[in-house]
Amino acid sequence: MALSLFYLTVCRLLGLIRSCRRDELDKDIELMVLCHEVGILKRPVHGRVRYRPVDRAIHDLKSGGRGDLGEWREGTSPSRSQDRT
Repeated sequence: MALSLFYLTVCRLLGLIRSCRRDELDKDIELMVLCHEVGILKRPVHGRVRYRPVDRAIHDLKSGGRGDLGEWREGTSPSRSQDRT
């Protein structure tokens, strides 16, 4: 436990030192990126999300192969399609 506390303290100190050495240009770039991300997240999503075959394959890979791609129907979630069987 003392080792983990020491590790966290050192990490915080190094982060503080690193943030003090940043110049104004780095801070301005970070603010621009954050404002852009907020703008993207505020965009409205119109209508229902349509999953493409690529999206379905990625979901299947991330879920560990628990879902069958053949059970997916347009506009339904994988949990709903699995409940039907």
